[in-house]
Amino acid sequence: MRDGWKETSLENLEISKVIKLGRGDVISKKDMQADPGPNPVYSSAENKNGMIGKYAKYMFDEELITWSVDGGGHIFHRPKHKFSVTNIGGWLRILDDQVFSYQFLTYALQMLHKQHHFDWQHKAHPSVIRKLYTRIPLPPLPEQKRIVDLISSVDSYIEALQQQLESAKRSRNAVLHELLTAGGDDWIETTLGEASEVIMGRQLSPSKKLGTRPRPYIRAANIGSWGINLEDIYEMDFTEIEEERFACQVGDTILVEGGNEKSVGCPAFISEKESGLCIQNTVIRCRSTNPKRLDPNFQYHLLRFMFWRGDFAQLCAGTTIMHLGQKRAEVVPISIPPIREQLDIVDTISKFDLVVTNLEKTLDNAKALRSGLLSDLLSGEHEIPASYDKVIGAA
Repeated sequence: MRDGWKETSLENLEISKVIKLGRGDVISKKDMQADPGPNPVYSSAENKNGMIGKYAKYMFDEELITWSVDGGGHIFHRPKHKFSVTNIGGWLRILDDQVFSYQFLTYALQMLHKQHHFDWQHKAHPSVIRKLYTRIPLPPLPEQKRIVDLISSVDSYIEALQQQLESAKRSRNAVLHELLTAGGDDWIETTLGEASEVIMGRQLSPSKKLGTRPRPYIRAANIGSWGINLEDIYEMDFTEIEEERFACQVGDTILVEGGNEKSVGCPAFISEKESGLCIQNTVIRCRSTNPKRLDPNFQYHLLRFMFWRGDFAQLCAGTTIMHLGQKRAEVVPISIPPIREQLDIVDTISKFDLVVTNLEKTLDNAKALRSGLLSDLLSGEHEIPASYDKVIGAA
């Protein structure tokens, strides 16, 4: 490390009375419902701030660092305001502000957590937390401020990208809603099962894991808003007849068969790289029986719109784990415009999707830049170039 830099630990900092660690209190959703109020309650990372609700009472009215367990050990800087922390989270108070700034220590803990991938499950207790962080960088306060200013400027850029991305998604969804609900005398009212072949995949059983004819297959866990994850594909045996029946081809749309209201019916489009993969019975496959009547790309956009609108969840509401099933999927009502209009809609939405995709890539790159920058700056091995101050000034 450079001159003036040191290393310390949470344990030493607490012994030296530089910081104090604590655990939150038991606050249930029932408590918050019985005594609602304006003050945030923090615990797991159910949203980007780790807030799970609001409460009339509060534990703190000061600047703190908090952590959560359920969300994978997220660490947050909390500016001064009234709030509470539940017992599956914890808090850290800086007692000597001549040693650390809150924002710098937050960045340092976030970096260490990401580097070491701590298992936070059941580790909210301060006695465990203080032993997780044994090598905390401690630069002089002026250097801490420069690091905070630089990372904060990158955070502002990331936040601006996130706002642009959300705006692009809202615009796309609004256009999609307008185009798919316009209707007309030449639109055909039908069902998904009449316009497409709708099937569920083959059930997984121990007898099909013998390895006599293993084939890769897609299960519900592979499908999400990101599309299809091919990095975690399993295999099971399919006969030639089963493979022919359950294999996907380009243009198919597959749906998550079961889950909660946020996942049931989640669609994904089959492209060249997924073509030939089979499906398990946690997945429903929809294949247009007449592409000149129902364009496969239009079918995907239509089903995606219906998923966003909550149509599939409404079909199977009322159970803890919702199941769409083949029969329910087959009778889903759909409205189909003439093929020329379908292609125009696909072209319009694809342009919006391209904007969203490009923003997502830019955002991912910015987050990777932040992560690498934070690691470099907190290593104590690299002096902050003067050019970085120009970045801060520009931000």
